[in-house]
Amino acid sequence: MSEKPDTTDSSQTKAERATAAQDASEALHKDVLDSKVFVPTPAEQQRRAQETSEFRDRLEKQNVELKTDHKGWGPYQILQDMVQKKEIELTDEQILSEARRIRDRDFSAMGRPYYKSTDHSKLWSNNEEDQRLEAVLDRVKGIDVSKFQGVVDWHKVKEAGYEFAFLKASEGNTIVDAQLANNKRGAEAEGLKVGYYHFFRPNDSVDKQVKNFLKAIGDSAPDSLRLVVDLEIPKIWKHYTAKQRVDMVDNWCKEVEKATGITPEVTVYGSGKFFTDTLQSSKKLGSHELWLANYNAGEPSTPKPWDQWTFWQYTKKGKVDGIKGNVDIDVYNGTVLPEKPKS
Repeated sequence: MSEKPDTTDSSQTKAERATAAQDASEALHKDVLDSKVFVPTPAEQQRRAQETSEFRDRLEKQNVELKTDHKGWGPYQILQDMVQKKEIELTDEQILSEARRIRDRDFSAMGRPYYKSTDHSKLWSNNEEDQRLEAVLDRVKGIDVSKFQGVVDWHKVKEAGYEFAFLKASEGNTIVDAQLANNKRGAEAEGLKVGYYHFFRPNDSVDKQVKNFLKAIGDSAPDSLRLVVDLEIPKIWKHYTAKQRVDMVDNWCKEVEKATGITPEVTVYGSGKFFTDTLQSSKKLGSHELWLANYNAGEPSTPKPWDQWTFWQYTKKGKVDGIKGNVDIDVYNGTVLPEKPKS
């Protein structure tokens, strides 16, 4: 068991620790409200400061009242409730960032230094969506879309902070996504890094599916973020043995790699259960990068044969400016996107 060092100065009074913690918190944590919610123009400096002060006063008051009432609400739930009541306007990430600032200050004031974002999650929230957002907050975010999202306003997507997009290109032997051309043009115009995926159907010809995908993406392969094979729906694979399933996927990947001449190898997408049950955790697929679909709270466990995931689809019910309805939201396992595949 790993122990954390106790850095509390016992000579300090509780009030002194609280003051020091608040000063440190203000210095170390970027104030989301100031930097994103209120536009920092000279003409709005005084109004912004006043509104921020009033917001903090109101928040602190609600926090105390809720704790007194033993409702067990932490900063995240309070902020979320205020958003729902239209008292403030914040995105999920802004809510989390501000809640973090308050939580860090509170833990330090209690003489319990805060080390990792997940150490004390149950003390300030047991909300699954909160924990999921906490796990992705510092990672590069993107979305994946198809015709089912309709016409996307890619400028709004970019403005909302998303840096990459996976676009459905094709499916089976002949299907090309109806929004592929529009999505490609719009996402690239806004500077998002773009990848492409093919929905694999085991009852269709592997060779024809490769040709359909390559025709759909045209000359985009060298500039793509990643090329992906999408593996889903276990019941359509049930007529094949585990070896046959793995061989089909592996052959599709190798043929695409051979035709495009790019590395790293094609990325495979699916859920942990699919890789474990349907593909029997085959080591043969371990050389491909993993794009994992997992909607549970917190950091996902990586299925065998991989040691880590490269991309993680953490929700299928995301809300993103510029898109009507739900959309899949993803993160890259890092703070800077990888370079495009190399030929």
